[in-house]
Amino acid sequence: MDVSVSGIRSTSGARLAATSSLKPRPLKETLSVALPANEMDRVRRTAGHRLAPHTADCIIEAWGPDRISCLVEALTALIEVFAEPTDTPVTHTLVVSVNAASDSQVLVALLEEAIYVLDVFAAVPVQFDLTESEGGGVAGNIGVVPAAQIEAVGPVPKAVSYHGLRMGDEGGTWRCRVVVDV
Repeated sequence: MDVSVSGIRSTSGARLAATSSLKPRPLKETLSVALPANEMDRVRRTAGHRLAPHTADCIIEAWGPDRISCLVEALTALIEVFAEPTDTPVTHTLVVSVNAASDSQVLVALLEEAIYVLDVFAAVPVQFDLTESEGGGVAGNIGVVPAAQIEAVGPVPKAVSYHGLRMGDEGGTWRCRVVVDV
């Protein structure tokens, strides 16, 4: 698996600080609701995600009409584990490129990259502009904001687990499931 970040660009020229002001809080619980068959068809055509609590972890389930939208939903869900969605404008852009042997490894590499950015640069990824690249990889930009500008709502993710990991096309909808250590 090859992950590379080719640079951090800042519109203001400022450098990212290496400290974080995020404070852990309990995870919000997510409820599952059974939907009628016609409503499930509509949901399958759209992208989305959900978080489910798991002992000392959090389960991310994401879906979308294609691989990229599923990956973006999984990244968005990872951030929602610990941070309230924000309208704060992106202050820096990371250029990312991931080449891996499988779809699941691409998913893990992108989630680990988001955790790395948070840990090392105290920046929270909030915007994802990804495209397919040669050889089954993914490339694109990740927009970030300083962690100090984000409202923390849960514990910060520490790692991605391979236990129960899955990602693939299931009947025309891309789906993934991953456990994140918080």
